[in-house]
Amino acid sequence: MLEKLGIFGMDRIETAILAGLVTGDPVLLVGSHGTGKTLLCSRIARALGMEFWAYDASKALFEDVLGFPNPASLVSGQVEYVPTPISIWGKEFMLIDELSRANPSMQNKWLEIIRSRKIMGKSLDDLKYVFAAMNPPTYLGAHPLDAALAGRFAVVVPVPEIMEMQEESVSRIISQLSEDDAPMLNKQRYDPGSINLSGFVETCRKQVNTFSPTLREKLTAYV
Repeated sequence: MLEKLGIFGMDRIETAILAGLVTGDPVLLVGSHGTGKTLLCSRIARALGMEFWAYDASKALFEDVLGFPNPASLVSGQVEYVPTPISIWGKEFMLIDELSRANPSMQNKWLEIIRSRKIMGKSLDDLKYVFAAMNPPTYLGAHPLDAALAGRFAVVVPVPEIMEMQEESVSRIISQLSEDDAPMLNKQRYDPGSINLSGFVETCRKQVNTFSPTLREKLTAYV
């Protein structure tokens, strides 16, 4: 499925990615710079027909995500926020990028959003998918994730390095121009076309609901 989206060399993590899409649980991508974490998320979102939005956790301030309190609502004892083009209200598919480069206090501001799809207790009804991406903790300037924050992710995916990929995959990566490559060239923008990722995900969900009690017991024992 990922190759159909123009994502090459990630065959071994495809099942984990699809599991996150089927369940809707938050997914954490861990990998070096330039391994295609953001590209992966943006193409999945487009194949699902959803608006993709990426926040840089190392730079985003809380008011950037939340918006600003509406004074008119405070008069009536309600807390509402004035949305901006970059605030989280109405977003469907979100990537929290550079999570390990945010200091611990800023990291923890994402706790409620990642698992509960809420912010300051208010539900984010439009938010369907939460992905996050980070470099390994060995990077200069990176902070290990707090155990509570790391535990919010149901799926943690190590993104493969290019030297771990087959030569054919490496050649296909080098030969393609992604959205961020060569901005001055006249290139064809990626189009998900006939890829019915939404239908595939929905079919998988229906299959999960048909699991027999015996299989469910085996899965529970495995976990």
